[in-house]
Amino acid sequence: MSEDAWDGKWFGRFLTQLGGDYEMEPKLVSGVQIQTNIGGESKISSKPVDIGHMIYRCLDGTHLIQLTPWKLTINEIKKYNSWSSFYQHIKHAWECFSKLVDSIKLNRIGMRYINRIPRNHNDETVGEWIKNNGLIPEEILNQSMNFFYRCELQKKTEMKLLLTLAEDKGYTPSSLIFDIDMVEIKDVSSDWKSVFMELDTIHNAIRDVFDSSRTDKYTQLLKTRP
Repeated sequence: MSEDAWDGKWFGRFLTQLGGDYEMEPKLVSGVQIQTNIGGESKISSKPVDIGHMIYRCLDGTHLIQLTPWKLTINEIKKYNSWSSFYQHIKHAWECFSKLVDSIKLNRIGMRYINRIPRNHNDETVGEWIKNNGLIPEEILNQSMNFFYRCELQKKTEMKLLLTLAEDKGYTPSSLIFDIDMVEIKDVSSDWKSVFMELDTIHNAIRDVFDSSRTDKYTQLLKTRP
């Protein structure tokens, strides 16, 4: 919704709805993604904007919720255990927020899987962890350093995939960032049944990309990671 329609009191009321398992902290400067349509071509860009941005941390450390006038975000911040567990966090946040606002216009839903893969040595290629699934050029899979790849693909009329592989040099040896971002831009009813149907579709689409990308080595890492 627009900032003019936003009621700042909702930040505190949302915490009350979430219950005593959360604590609230402000983050006043945020970035927003803006969608424009020029000559029939839709473009999404990001820019920093001073807006109200509140973070709600779950006290058990499993996840956090972020709220701005335009966006509700649920982040899993520990190991991803299961879709059934994750969607319960989303459902709780959505139902709590829905109690505060009579009319919600929902026109964008996204889900993102990001993982940092710790490599054993700098000579390990991308292809040792990520296999050829038809989305990644062979040249990238053969790279072991100074690599960055981003693919944008229209999966369906209203769904876009953004796939990124990048080297994180903040670690020794450097790590591999594997990022699957699926975005659906369409008008969706704000009742939970409709929201869940869209989320489930997006999650399954991400899962398909993930399953077709992971090598046996990557799968073994996920089994042993705490």
